[in-house]
Amino acid sequence: MLSCSIASMNSWPEFRNRSQAIETALAEKLARARRTRLARECAKLDPGDEKTLADKVIVVALTSQEPRAGFPLTLESNARNLPKRSWVRISQVRTLSVERIGRRLARASEEEVDRVVEGLNEIIG
Repeated sequence: MLSCSIASMNSWPEFRNRSQAIETALAEKLARARRTRLARECAKLDPGDEKTLADKVIVVALTSQEPRAGFPLTLESNARNLPKRSWVRISQVRTLSVERIGRRLARASEEEVDRVVEGLNEIIG
């Protein structure tokens, strides 16, 4: 038998029906479980591996050859200071060690980076 005071009942959220109460309770339980699992998984991480991963960057290919395919596979780059008219090959994603990156040729605008991410999202689905 469940017993509680009237004062504590007034602090409970109100639900339109039993299903809503169950869904809320389940969502809270799953959120607590995820936080606990995340803590357990983070404890398993090796600091050396994390350092190795931190020394990598995600890049997309850049080419001066005019592509046959359009967006979302490629996007013409508007970055200044590129020696030639260039296109970002959004479909060619790579990870590189920071050590392999040479001098900067140009800098993409935030809008261009957003457009590349938009293309990646379209490709991935």
